[in-house]
Amino acid sequence: MNLLSKIFWIAGKFSKQGNGKFVGGALIYFAQMLIAIPLTFIGIGSLVSLHAGLGLFVLVLMQLDVINEGDTMTDVWQKVFPLSYKYANDKASFQKALTVHIVAVLISNILATYATIGLVLLIVAYCKNNKKAKAAEEAKAVEEAKAE
Repeated sequence: MNLLSKIFWIAGKFSKQGNGKFVGGALIYFAQMLIAIPLTFIGIGSLVSLHAGLGLFVLVLMQLDVINEGDTMTDVWQKVFPLSYKYANDKASFQKALTVHIVAVLISNILATYATIGLVLLIVAYCKNNKKAKAAEEAKAVEEAKAE
């Protein structure tokens, strides 16, 4: 847990300090996510966003007493990924846990693909609409100039 507290020091400092501190820590992580957006263009935004998302996750887990300061990293892994540890003893339960993990990966990939395509289409549509609006403004300005 010491490693998690060092990597996600905001989570370590802001959990278990009362709800006001928890909200403050969550707001810091959300601000970090917003800062990550422009940093994406220089290649480090994904890392900053990943750190903020995982930090927020750790903050919530610490606040809910799922993980504690005294936990080892093995304890943390077992608590966060229970399917990976509890269902690895026999073939039937292994197959069920494997199916759950594969479905989760597929769903997350589908959602990520949907969000990415939607983002690209949003930008393209905005550019098209903005171009049409500029052309209409220019045509109106030309008409007004001719009228004078």
